[in-house]
Amino acid sequence: MSTSKLTVSIFFWCMLYFHDIKAWVPPDKELHLFVDFSGIQNVTGLQIRQHAPTKTYEILVQGDAPWERENDLLAFGYNSLVQVSSADWRIYYDMFGPSGRYMGVAVSQDGGITWIKPLLNIVPLNGSSANNIVLPRDPSKDRIEPGTVFLDTNPHARPDERFKAVLSVNGAASMYASADGYHFESMTAPGAPPLLTGSDTQDVVFWDRRLQNGSGAYVYYGRSHLRGGQHVSCASVHPGASVAEPGRSINRFEIGDNVTHWPVHSADAPGCTIFNTDVSDPPCIDLYTSAVIPVGDAYFFFPMMYNHFDTTYAQGRSNDGLLEARMAVSRDGHSDVHYISRAAWLPRGSGSHRLNHTGVYQGAFDSASTAVARGFFERGDYTIMVGYGSQYTHGGYAGFSLPGGPVLSGLQKLVLRRNGFVSLSTTSDVYGAIGKFQTNDFLLPTCTNTSSQLVLQLNIFVAIGSGATVRLLNASNGGVVGVSDVIQGGAVVWNVTWNHQSTANSSQQWINKGCAYEYAGAPDACDAHSHYRNCTSNADCYLPGAKKPRTCLGMETNCTKGICATGRPGGEACGYWGTSNSTIAVGTNVLDLPVVTTDAYVLAMSMASADLYSVQFVCSSAE
Repeated sequence: MSTSKLTVSIFFWCMLYFHDIKAWVPPDKELHLFVDFSGIQNVTGLQIRQHAPTKTYEILVQGDAPWERENDLLAFGYNSLVQVSSADWRIYYDMFGPSGRYMGVAVSQDGGITWIKPLLNIVPLNGSSANNIVLPRDPSKDRIEPGTVFLDTNPHARPDERFKAVLSVNGAASMYASADGYHFESMTAPGAPPLLTGSDTQDVVFWDRRLQNGSGAYVYYGRSHLRGGQHVSCASVHPGASVAEPGRSINRFEIGDNVTHWPVHSADAPGCTIFNTDVSDPPCIDLYTSAVIPVGDAYFFFPMMYNHFDTTYAQGRSNDGLLEARMAVSRDGHSDVHYISRAAWLPRGSGSHRLNHTGVYQGAFDSASTAVARGFFERGDYTIMVGYGSQYTHGGYAGFSLPGGPVLSGLQKLVLRRNGFVSLSTTSDVYGAIGKFQTNDFLLPTCTNTSSQLVLQLNIFVAIGSGATVRLLNASNGGVVGVSDVIQGGAVVWNVTWNHQSTANSSQQWINKGCAYEYAGAPDACDAHSHYRNCTSNADCYLPGAKKPRTCLGMETNCTKGICATGRPGGEACGYWGTSNSTIAVGTNVLDLPVVTTDAYVLAMSMASADLYSVQFVCSSAE
């Protein structure tokens, strides 16, 4: 096969599955997070906001075990988190020192409060296997860059391969498997060609259930080496000085259902790069890692930004600079990967370089470098993540002189609201400022368990003195099916309650005809004596002593065709009784509303001084 034909073939493979994920129009029983405005419309007074974690400075892992101190091993930048169960949390962490790099493991059995480094007796290090190292199995012949360990959620995965790891071994990506997450064996047959050459990053592989139209497939994220899109070159910023031009980017391709048969074998295969620096980035910066995780119906990337020093400032080191993690997002994991904010998601701590050494900093332990471990833990109302920090710059590694005492490096606990990476947020906190949106049409999910009840669940925060409401509308005629109780305060799990209760005739529903009256108990219902009464002029619609029309649901009532109304059909949850078939069970928090599961509906929401993190329909009992 000629080179040109090979190039076309590889390009086609990298692009083949770029559009195989159907648009998941929210809401459904999938958790919908607001990484963009897809799935919603008529948005006013709202913006998408990025939320950074709280840096606790609680160090979970550092190079303090006897075998780490004896071999000058530091906790380093490529780390991954696995929550096996509520009593088994693991950090697979990068250990780096003069003898090379290793993957160790720390374990917590109490939800991340205390961490131990188990003596596994698997990998020999300097004549002893009394350590917590899991890879490489033979350090005498294999040099690694720790990648990612993940629990394989492929329903067809073998039990003895429940844990899988991808890492760079002697410059090529390799897959390993384990039954217990400690004893890993290579999945590559002896003498087989490497899966991927040019691997020089934290490789990420996982089973993505959304691929192949919901059938699932393994997917790879790593590093390609394409120049970014900055208009200003790095060399032009440092005239007369030698500088390494940035050339790191993020690639991605779908593997398929066999994790050891990769269709792409070069990190720089054409068409596989999905994210890079651009004209809005400064020169001398590129992307180091992806640390990508799927959450709900979105994907979150945590690229480590590398800001290159010139060699004069770096005291002769040709590949040195500061490192800091941002966050990027995507709806499908490959197209339109973008920032909500270019501000650091995990900013470096306060500090400056040490006297006469620009490669080692003093101050906070993370004053020179930060990175985000791939994965997360969940506990109660919180998402727990882990951040790497170091006083070493990219090129100021062990082996250089260390003026000013020991160099700090470790992994700290990061805390944020559960699934609270982004929110749909009101643009103004001024009293009376309202944000509104409406979803696209959707069909109500069904609960296969007859004892289950459908619940609309929000992750929402509302400032004191403010509120939010949700309306369920019939998409075909705009009729208001139900209006929620006012949401005040909010919660990570807020089960919406509806103030329109069903009647004895469960086949009745509100429809958009007639505007006969407004049902009582609506959060901003109009007074009965002022609304929908007979009138001959607008003044007849005023409250006694008032000088302007009464406002109902944000619109003034005026005399229209002899009736005081707003002129917005269905806007005040009015109508007459029609007939439909209701299959939604009755309960406090469920859709206690007469609906038709085959009809299309719309959610319309208004909120003041609020952040809406996610929307989801769930069934009240496990299915």
